[in-house]
Amino acid sequence: MVRSVEARGALDVSRRLEQHVSQIYRFAIPQGWADQDPAAYLSDLLKPKPRTRHMARVGLGELPAPVRAIDRYDGEETPRRRAVTRAALLFTLLTWARTNETRLATWDEFEELAGAEPL
Repeated sequence: MVRSVEARGALDVSRRLEQHVSQIYRFAIPQGWADQDPAAYLSDLLKPKPRTRHMARVGLGELPAPVRAIDRYDGEETPRRRAVTRAALLFTLLTWARTNETRLATWDEFEELAGAEPL
């Protein structure tokens, strides 16, 4: 079962599945329902997780290029959506917010924006 999940490329899921199976056996052994944990050594045989590669930092000299690219962004069909997307990109860049924090933010999370209205 773990190997079939691993074969489809879901390496993280296969590792979690192996952990769950092992937890079940660790519970079953003291109860007398099983004698050993067949998943105990399976983690050594699974493919290693690929190394996480994070984006390189943008140096101070390189910062104007992304700002210009955001300013020129024209990927949305309506002007309002373009404005919201540009504002969200600049907000994320200037505040170092995580992308999900920006995407899922609600208007009431922003404080002291006198006279500001949602885009």
